[in-house]
Amino acid sequence: MRSFRVLFALILLACVSSAVAAADNMIPRYFEHKFGGELLWVAASDAITAEGTLRPDLPRRNPLSSHMRQALEQEKSRRMAAPDVAQRTVDVCDVQYGHRFTEGPDDGVITSSAVLDELLATRSVISGTVTASALGIHEAIPYTILQIDVDAKEPSANRVFLMYPRGRVRFDGITFCNEDPSFKELPSIGDSIVFIASHPIDSTGTLFSTRHVVYETESGAVASSTSLRLEPEALPKSVRGFTERLRAGQQRDKRQ
Repeated sequence: MRSFRVLFALILLACVSSAVAAADNMIPRYFEHKFGGELLWVAASDAITAEGTLRPDLPRRNPLSSHMRQALEQEKSRRMAAPDVAQRTVDVCDVQYGHRFTEGPDDGVITSSAVLDELLATRSVISGTVTASALGIHEAIPYTILQIDVDAKEPSANRVFLMYPRGRVRFDGITFCNEDPSFKELPSIGDSIVFIASHPIDSTGTLFSTRHVVYETESGAVASSTSLRLEPEALPKSVRGFTERLRAGQQRDKRQ
């Protein structure tokens, strides 16, 4: 009987632990644009059926749905003109994208410490840890949403989300990929991350999109987007050190 109670307790603990882990992923199924309420991003599981087809209940008037259908029809037309294309394997990208969400105020290249300090006067600096990720679609383009638990010292919300231009989805037999060359590989859960951005882009005020991203793996390797073209001595050596550098720049701007 005692061994049964111990076994039951272990099973219960495992269930509770997995429930906590699942609850830690708080990425919404979709994000709406902060102006107009249009879908900005939707989880792949909500846009694509288990059979690998585009969900018929996606509103046709919605930009996300219409862009996906348009891209799909273009690829089907291309396949009819070149039948050998249809023989591609699943792991090959049929439609390849390589750009970020949109051209905006955070797309400029930072070419020096002076340019960086000037930018910091009007931008937010957010740092934390990647705690979850979810693959989804903006228009017809795959994007991964990173969930970031913000550092305790941050003045912003406890949890924010970052739209990262990496990922691949497949529906109706066609594989869509997005790999913006100015971004490094997708950060992993547990990586430390910091980014510079202006205002949130969604209706909840928690989703950001920016080109200026630095993250550090658990092994200590540092990766930064190619928009940070600083002097060699100013390049990020660690997320913590770079975050402190950014904070110091912001404080300096406030004193001036």
